[in-house]
Amino acid sequence: MANRNFHVHLVSDSTGETVSSVARACLVQYEGIFVQEHVWSLVRTKGQMEKVMVEVERYRGPVLYTLVDPELRVRGVAGLRVADASVFPTALNSQIHAACVAIGERTAEMLLRL
Repeated sequence: MANRNFHVHLVSDSTGETVSSVARACLVQYEGIFVQEHVWSLVRTKGQMEKVMVEVERYRGPVLYTLVDPELRVRGVAGLRVADASVFPTALNSQIHAACVAIGERTAEMLLRL
């Protein structure tokens, strides 16, 4: 029987909420596997990414990532932008409705300039 244990690395330059949701949506399709998630949030520098890569080498497995640029484009995925609370640089300690509305408005402005 094949090994049913996997390591999955979830890399984000923000809270990791989006990449975790994507991973759950993917993994729910498979029965009988055990997945050890390695969550790497707030990865923003070359040094931080190098530390992630050391662990990926140590615990080999797929790497899922959501790293967005200042225009909210997901790096490496043409035509995809993320406009939700996952793009906040840090988790907010208060109500996020107004901040999410601001992200929506900013995204709409960017899309109108395309």
